[in-house]
Amino acid sequence: MYKSGPDPMTTPGKNNPFEIESQSAYAVYDSESGAIAHVHVITTFRGAEGLPVDQHEARALEMARRMGHNAERLRVVKVDRNELDQGKHRIDVKSLSLVADPELTERARGNRRA
Repeated sequence: MYKSGPDPMTTPGKNNPFEIESQSAYAVYDSESGAIAHVHVITTFRGAEGLPVDQHEARALEMARRMGHNAERLRVVKVDRNELDQGKHRIDVKSLSLVADPELTERARGNRRA
């Protein structure tokens, strides 16, 4: 399950020289049920060349496919990383927002190819 919050690998400090310049989160969801099949977080560190923003959604969908998800009905929406808890949300397909619903998120995990 995805948990947001400080990550010791990316939090600046005397033992860690990495500083996050930007971070975006994307939910890959079933277009009919809203079940979240995959969450993709794109992190760019200061001084690094980031992935162009217009390619973020395609990358999230590509990674979901690589993880074995059947992408026929999947869509991608940008979400607030701080509100994200993959085990307790789905996407409302009309408003394209996160809503609490643990049952539908569990079903997305069954959307993997055999």
